[in-house]
Amino acid sequence: MRDPGVNKPLLEALQNENAALFSAPQANLPPPGTTNYSGFAQIASDGSVVPAGEAVGRATLTATFGAPGSDVLSGRFYDFDDPTGTYDGELTVASTGLEQEQGRTVIDADVDGTLTRSTGEVITVDGALRNRLFGNGGTYMVGAGKASVESGTMTGGAEIFINVTAD
Repeated sequence: MRDPGVNKPLLEALQNENAALFSAPQANLPPPGTTNYSGFAQIASDGSVVPAGEAVGRATLTATFGAPGSDVLSGRFYDFDDPTGTYDGELTVASTGLEQEQGRTVIDADVDGTLTRSTGEVITVDGALRNRLFGNGGTYMVGAGKASVESGTMTGGAEIFINVTAD
C-alpha cells in the first residue's frame, strides 16, 4: 500500500531542479531516435471531480523523433495520490502531432483512462496535452492541457500538467 501525498513534494523538487531551463533557449532539437522520459503528472480541479483538488502521479513517456510525420509520444501516468489517499489505474498518453512553435519543439497528445480512488470512487479522464521541450536536445518536457473528468455522477473540467526529464 502506497502512502498518500508522497508524489507532490517529489514533483516540486523536479520543477525546482529544472526551473532555469524555462528561460534558456532550446539549443537544438532532440536527436533522431528514442528518448525515454520520467517524472510526474497532475490532475487539478476545483474539488468537484478530483476530490482533494489535485492528484499527482508518476509519468513515464517514450518519444521517438525521426522523419517528419513519424514522431511519436506514448506512455502512461500511474500511481496517483493526494493528501487523503491513493489511486489505482492509469492514464494512457498518445501523440497527435509535433511542430515547432516559437523556437521550441511542441508535441500534442491525448490522455485517457480511469483511476479508482482508495475510497472506491472511479474517476474517468479524457483530455489533451500540449507538451514543450526545454534544454539542450529536449532534456526536459513540460505539458499542460484540459480534460473532461467524470467522478461518480459529476462531470467537470480539470487541468492536466506534466513535468518529466530525459532518463
